[in-house]
Amino acid sequence: MMKKFYGAILSLFVKRPTSTDIERILERESFIFDKEDVQDLLLGNTKGVRYGVKTLPRRESGEVVDRFVKIVIDGKWETYTLFKRQVFVSRALAAHAAKDDLFVSVAHASTSLPIAYAVFGTLPEGRGYGFMHDKKEYYDALSQDDVNNLVRKIFQFHSLGQDIVSLKDMRRIPHEKAFYCKENADLLAEKVVSKDVRGVLKECTVEDFFAKVYRVSNFLQESHKFLEDLFVEASQYVERGPVMTHADLAIDNIYMSESKDFSLIDFEWVGITHNPLIAIMYDYGNLRARAWSSPDFQTRLDKAFVSVGADVSEIPVDGIRVGMKLGLLRSTILMARYHIDYKHTTENDKRSDDEYFAMRDATVAQWHMLKVL
Repeated sequence: MMKKFYGAILSLFVKRPTSTDIERILERESFIFDKEDVQDLLLGNTKGVRYGVKTLPRRESGEVVDRFVKIVIDGKWETYTLFKRQVFVSRALAAHAAKDDLFVSVAHASTSLPIAYAVFGTLPEGRGYGFMHDKKEYYDALSQDDVNNLVRKIFQFHSLGQDIVSLKDMRRIPHEKAFYCKENADLLAEKVVSKDVRGVLKECTVEDFFAKVYRVSNFLQESHKFLEDLFVEASQYVERGPVMTHADLAIDNIYMSESKDFSLIDFEWVGITHNPLIAIMYDYGNLRARAWSSPDFQTRLDKAFVSVGADVSEIPVDGIRVGMKLGLLRSTILMARYHIDYKHTTENDKRSDDEYFAMRDATVAQWHMLKVL
């Protein structure tokens, strides 16, 4: 309650920018732009969009180079704090990562209130600067070798926690069983409105939905048992860290160059944990759940985490599988509150009925992977 009150007070110091504010920022940063560019940046003021983003030419040391500008435009303290972390982590990665890594550099940033913004470097080669989108065609286009290279990058990203853990402002990712048991119970208690094949809408909790689908009398108890058993196995890996986890990994937070080099981007939720299996839980779990539209990609991802993980990390295969099972369990329930909810899927995400059923069923199917992984 106090955290919400504190956030509400601080929100008073964050401003939603006007077109004049945007123009002043772009002029101050020596961008070449027109009124249409300003309006494009302000489009973020529509519901659900937190930032104005655009790639524009910028004058630097007598040359003109492309730069990616990102401006906080929703006027919310929560967005400001996430943005501030992204800038901090981007700078930390640039300072500590190997020179051949592809990380977006921060050319300049202003995290001063009331309007925060950053000027990022652009990455080479990739079509449209190599940014992928959360669509089936992007997942399906990645071969097994591509996915292997991506997973290698993910484990490399995890290992960077050894370098930047001492720096301030890093978010702590819990590794205690009690935290995730409570999270599990809270997520299962959330209410959704599901739709069946007959077109009937029904309000229920996530737990009630899963109990019916999986024919389990007490799904909360069943999921808790899985969680507790997995944490017994995971506990032996505590203090093998510190390990960094992206914690919001999806294909649209991954950059791929034309030469098939990968980099992770958007570091709003990045944090440090002291159990490497928790890092796997977050990053494997999130990426797999978000890839519901491509079972082929999910299969390639499963194979890559086991084979590549065993090759590039010090975690044995059995440990990697425990982390993956934790990811499956957590992401299934985490994403269910969106993927089961018909209103969220059709109204907020603008998906069709067919997409709703496909997404819901793919999320439900993840539970069965726990028994075969």
